Amino acid sequence: MNIARRLMPCLLAVLLITGLGGCATKQEVTHIVADTNAAFVSPYLEEPKTARKGNAWKEPVERIDRLIAQYPDQKKLVNHLRVRQAMLLTVYEQGNLAEERWISVEDNELTTERDKSLHACWRYLVWWYKRAGIFDPLDAKEIQKAEKALSNLDETMKNVGQGSDIHIYLGTIRAQIALKIANDSDVSTPENEAQVQKNLVASLEAYALLFDPQEDKDWIENNKSTDGRELRSIRDFRYRIWLREMIKAYKETARSFGMQPTWKPDWVNNLNVD
Repeated sequence: MNIARRLMPCLLAVLLITGLGGCATKQEVTHIVADTNAAFVSPYLEEPKTARKGNAWKEPVERIDRLIAQYPDQKKLVNHLRVRQAMLLTVYEQGNLAEERWISVEDNELTTERDKSLHACWRYLVWWYKRAGIFDPLDAKEIQKAEKALSNLDETMKNVGQGSDIHIYLGTIRAQIALKIANDSDVSTPENEAQVQKNLVASLEAYALLFDPQEDKDWIENNKSTDGRELRSIRDFRYRIWLREMIKAYKETARSFGMQPTWKPDWVNNLNVD
């Protein structure tokens, strides 16, 4: 199966300016945001590596370092910039550099729900971005890590706004990790198979509930193969494509195991994504 490769994590184009009023000039921060957004990743779950090849992360990281050097006493600015830097390095799988930046962040200086949430999950994000593209099955230690990641994400998501960008982003990461665990699970006994099926249904349900049951269902029904390049809104361009591809992947996994689960909620079960 190629599900693990196809469901690499994807980063939302998060904004930095919110909550940083009065520090550096807005123009300087805007330039940093534009540069790092452009260097992040493709919103397409099926094309994860395309936007992360090469050293596109280096110049934005260096620009952030220069801006931090200009305003070393502006704690909130510095720490939010460090989060953006750390996420960029995380996405580009620069594990050691990303870890250095994450460790340097002072959580009490973060003012946005998004950055606080990312900081709360950073160890698992760094691990998952590096691990998700490897086809080999998770070993016992990695399964433990993955399960801890799910618990961490569940706790973090309790503290963010329902339907917010960060809520959907963390939910996407959670659904990807849960799917990877399912793909690598032992289904050699009826009991194990039943548990894996139960976990698949529960994980996809939790993800689907982050979305609008009618509008998103209708969009997916009418856009079964659209890659999103002609779409403009963030909701169409990212969220609905993520949801559609996740539903496809979960159903593909179930079929590969010979399972015929009743998916929840009902609109997911009745959705034709083939």
